[in-house]
Amino acid sequence: MPRIGLEISDIGLMAVGGTPPAPLHVDQERPESPGIALQTRKELLVGWAAQRQARLYPRQRTNRFWSLLSTEPLQERTLAAQNYAELAYAHLALITQAIRRPESGWVIAVPEFLDPGKLGILLGVARALDMSVEGFVAGAVAAVRPVQDDGPVIHVDVHAHRLEVTLLTQSERLAQARTYPVTDQGWDRLVDQVAQRISDEFVQSTRFDPLHEAEAEQALFNQIPGLLPKISDGQPVPLELKLGRSSYRITVSERMLADALFSLHRSVLDCLRQVRDGLADGTAGVEIQLSHRAGRVPGLLAAVRSLQGVEACLLPPGAGAMGALEMADDIAGASGPHGATYVTSRDRAVSAGAPAIRARCPASPLQDCPTHVLCGDRAL
Repeated sequence: MPRIGLEISDIGLMAVGGTPPAPLHVDQERPESPGIALQTRKELLVGWAAQRQARLYPRQRTNRFWSLLSTEPLQERTLAAQNYAELAYAHLALITQAIRRPESGWVIAVPEFLDPGKLGILLGVARALDMSVEGFVAGAVAAVRPVQDDGPVIHVDVHAHRLEVTLLTQSERLAQARTYPVTDQGWDRLVDQVAQRISDEFVQSTRFDPLHEAEAEQALFNQIPGLLPKISDGQPVPLELKLGRSSYRITVSERMLADALFSLHRSVLDCLRQVRDGLADGTAGVEIQLSHRAGRVPGLLAAVRSLQGVEACLLPPGAGAMGALEMADDIAGASGPHGATYVTSRDRAVSAGAPAIRARCPASPLQDCPTHVLCGDRAL
């Protein structure tokens, strides 16, 4: 039976399959589908269709059905669905219809916020869609690439409503040791702060406020997900908003967004220092691997690289889905006849597919390494 690796995050679901394995289109010919639902007067929209109208109907949208997955009645009275599980069903239905491979087995990489209770609900949702789920694997375990020495590996991920920093240990197997969640940060909050800063710049430069009316606000939020990775390359990026016959332009830079980025950068670095300082062997040999979602945050990779005594790299998009697919035999073998197992370790010989982008720290004494990174005019 052919298999598909699925990676779940409320920022976006990704899938990998085929021979050789490659990212699949899961939503409107795109490889990623955002975890958002929107109830219009006519229908329930999910994924990109919902994302593109979410700011026009703020009371009829939600992007919490993955992080709060349950069968409890919805509090949002404007949604036709009875509970978050029905919204997850609608989202997975969109993805399976886009992939069109009904005879496939599914191995699913999941974030830490999908606890065992939520995984049980997810399994029921998948079975209702006739998805043959062979097992689940911790997202960090699936995504990271084992390194040659036996030092620990730290995985950094950014989801819509939280950050997850996961410590993994290495011996014969690569194993998840502990996840440190940061629940007051996330992609959703970052995008809101970036939108406010960009709006302020529009007002200052053009006297136009894109947050003053819904159509302009939607146009701005449609551009931010594609804008931030470009800013991560370190170059200022032009931004143009067209409304009717009017057009407004500004240039966006990482420095302009420094205040918006500061709190997320600081939260990640504080958490990494906490994990690093708690290791028995100090700072030697620590490798930090960032998900592609974390890599979209301007300046975050550079900030992580500034930490003492670590190596940092950026994982490719879909690394979790690719890793889950490569672990499929082990995952399926561990599952019983009536359920799907949840795996939190893997053989170090199994890698997560595409190579990571490596950037080793200089081999200098610790006292010569930088102790802070600048975010605008602030030191983290």
